[in-house]
Amino acid sequence: MANAKGETAGELATQASRDKEKYDVRELAFEWTKSIIDEVWKCVDVHKPICEDEEFFVVMVYADDSMLVNVKRRKFYGFPHLPKPRPRQSVWIYRKESDDIEFLWALPEAKAMATLGTILTFDKRYARMATWCRAFFDGNFHELIREQTGITALSEEEFLHANAEKGIKPVSDDSSTSLADTFDFFKPFKSQVVDTSTPLLN
Repeated sequence: MANAKGETAGELATQASRDKEKYDVRELAFEWTKSIIDEVWKCVDVHKPICEDEEFFVVMVYADDSMLVNVKRRKFYGFPHLPKPRPRQSVWIYRKESDDIEFLWALPEAKAMATLGTILTFDKRYARMATWCRAFFDGNFHELIREQTGITALSEEEFLHANAEKGIKPVSDDSSTSLADTFDFFKPFKSQVVDTSTPLLN
């Protein structure tokens, strides 16, 4: 995919690898995150016409590029129920009536989650995130989020249990849509992959 100047991700990654200048990590983080809310609203606009409920969730996950080691990607998608918590995930709730979004939680990478979820002393800036991480490992994550925000939304499991008699099927929650794993950029080429065990000539 190319940017507005026509430069591909590979070209930008090559330029970045040649850059020897030292940057302030906080400044880089600010630049990286300041466009997030705009992307959240773009996701809202896509899902508003197709979601029948009065509220839904916008999920953002970070993922590594499968080929470019110094490239990080963000993926946004809508979810009708409280999504399962995942590493490298941030979640907002959108309400149609008030046409606003509310931030619910953000979880770091798995290693940081394990650290914040188990240590007793940490920087005050990470206090809320540490509470989320601990709840993730304790198995009461959604209960904590409801307590902190006052929302009453059901998780997918709770919704399915409550509507079991109606035969409602679960929303797809596989790694291709919601896990913060490396994205599968090779799907378009699967039909062109040759099985070397199959003879080409009879």
